[in-house]
Amino acid sequence: MGNMYLPELTPSNELAIKKLTQYNEEKLDPMPFFNRYAAAFGQSLEDDPRYSEPLYWDFEDYDYLHDTSRLKPIYLNEFDFNIQEDREAIERLTRMEFNGNSFETVASCNPACGYYRGNYRLKQGKACPKCGEVPELFLDRGEDTRLWLKLPEGVNGFVNLGFFSTFFNKVGIGSPKVCVPRYFIDPIYRAQINKQKNTTVNLIRNMLEELQISEVNMNTFQERCDDIMHWMLVGNGKRHCTTSHEGVVLWEVYQKNKHIAFSKYMKVPNRYATILEKTGKDTYAYPHQPITAQLYTAIADTKRSNSVVKLSAADKRRNVDIVGKNLVKLADQYRKVNNPKALFGKPAINRKHVASGAVPFTGRSVVTSVTGILNPDEWMVPWKMCLAILDYHITGFLYRRGHTPYQAIQRISRAAYWIDPLIDEFFRDMEDNNKAIIQSGRNPSIEFLSLRSAFLRVNRDLRDESIRVPILAVSESNTDFDGDNHYIVLMADNESKAKAYGAWGHHQTLDRNIPFTVGDYAGQAATNLMNLNTLMAQTPIVDAA
Repeated sequence: MGNMYLPELTPSNELAIKKLTQYNEEKLDPMPFFNRYAAAFGQSLEDDPRYSEPLYWDFEDYDYLHDTSRLKPIYLNEFDFNIQEDREAIERLTRMEFNGNSFETVASCNPACGYYRGNYRLKQGKACPKCGEVPELFLDRGEDTRLWLKLPEGVNGFVNLGFFSTFFNKVGIGSPKVCVPRYFIDPIYRAQINKQKNTTVNLIRNMLEELQISEVNMNTFQERCDDIMHWMLVGNGKRHCTTSHEGVVLWEVYQKNKHIAFSKYMKVPNRYATILEKTGKDTYAYPHQPITAQLYTAIADTKRSNSVVKLSAADKRRNVDIVGKNLVKLADQYRKVNNPKALFGKPAINRKHVASGAVPFTGRSVVTSVTGILNPDEWMVPWKMCLAILDYHITGFLYRRGHTPYQAIQRISRAAYWIDPLIDEFFRDMEDNNKAIIQSGRNPSIEFLSLRSAFLRVNRDLRDESIRVPILAVSESNTDFDGDNHYIVLMADNESKAKAYGAWGHHQTLDRNIPFTVGDYAGQAATNLMNLNTLMAQTPIVDAA
C-alpha cells in the first residue's frame, strides 16, 4: 500500500531521470573545463596590464597633420560659394556617392579637378597638367584628409574641437554655471548670459576687470588663455570655479596640452565619413552629415579682402564671431553624435557583431527553440553548417584515417545529404569532450555584451537548418523565435577557447556589465538580488596566498 502512489516507471520517465541525473556536481563545476583549455593553451591567460591603466586623451595636432600630409592640401576657404563650378568641386571633394556596396573604382587625379581620369593612367604615372597630381584609385589614397580650413581673415586661431569638448567645455564658474571658454568663443551664448541678472554675471565682470580684458571674443580668449585659465583654476577665481576641488590637476593638464588647444588649420572630414548611399529612388546619409557640412561651409564662407575691397575692423570681428559660434556648434555636434552614453545604449554601433557569409569558421541562420530538459550551455547547430564551419578539422581527421585529399573532399561533399558515419564519429568525439566552443549573438542585440559562448552540438536532422537555442539562453539577445537570425563564430584556437569560456557568465549569475554584482538574468526575486549584492559588496576579497 505504501507504494501505490508512486508513478509507474515508463521509458519516458527513465529517459527524464537519466537526463536529469547525468549532470553531477563535478560536471557542473566550470573550473575543470577552464583549466583544461588553459593547459592546452600553455601560456598566460592573464589580462594585459595595459587594460587596467588609466586612459589619457590624445588630441590630434591639426597643424602637424597639415604640415606632414602626403596629399596636397585644398582649402575650403578658397572656393567661391557663389560660383556653380566651385560648388560642384566642393561636392566632389566632400561627398562620395556609391550604389549598393561598390566604391568608385576609376582612377582620378585631384577630385576637385578630375581632368585626368581612367585606370589606364595608373600605368602611365603622369601628373595632371592642371592640378599636378598623379591619378590614383579612391581606396588607394588612404585615410589622409585632403580638404582643410585655413584661418579666415581676422581670426587668430581655431579652437581644437576635442580639447574644447573634453576640457574647455567643463570649466565654469558660479551658480548657475557659466562656461567661461564658451562665453568668450560663442557670441550667441555670451549674449544670453549678459541678459541675466545674477551673481555669476558679476563674477565674470570681476574676472574681466581683474585681468584687464576689454574686448571679449575668440581672439581674446586665445591671446589671454593662460591668464584666464590661471585665474579660474588656481588664481583668485578658484573658489568660484565649478571644478575647484581639482583645479591644480586641471591647470597641469592645461599646461601640458595647451600647445594643441589652438591651430592655424582645421581638417574637414575625410570622404569616407561623408558617404551617401543610393538605392534606387532613395538616397541615404547619416543624420548628422548635412548639419556638419553646413557648419564647415559657414566657417569657410567668411568675408575676405580682394584687390578691390579690404576688410574693415568690424568685418574682421564679424569673421571671428562667425567662426567662434560655428566651432562651438561643431563641438556640440560631434559630442552628440559620438555620445559616450551610446556605448551602452541601443543605438551604439558596437552592438553589431557581423559574422556570416564566406568568413571562415562562421555561420548564420534563423533560430528556433530547444525546450524540455536542456543544458543552456549547449547550442544545436545544423549538420550542414557544422560541415562548413569545421571543414578544416574534418579534413585533417579524414587524412589521419587514410583518406587522400580528393577522397576527403568527396566525402565531405556527400555528407551534406546524409549522416556519414565516419564524420559523425568525429562530431561525437567533439561533443563528448566539449572540444568545440562557439560564440553567438543576434543583430542587433538589445543588451550590451550580449555575445554568448556555448558548446557546439550537432543537429542531425538534415531537414532542420535552424540554429536551435535553449530557451534559458535567449534573454540577453531578446530572441523571440519570430524569424530572428543568430550568427555563430567558432573558437578556432586554444587561447580563444579558454578566454571565451572564462568569460562565460556561467548560468547567467554574474552581471556582465557591473563587476561583483548578481545580474537580473540569474532569475532571482528582487529581494534576493538586493541581499546577494549587499553581501557581495561587503565581503572583502582575500588574497589566496
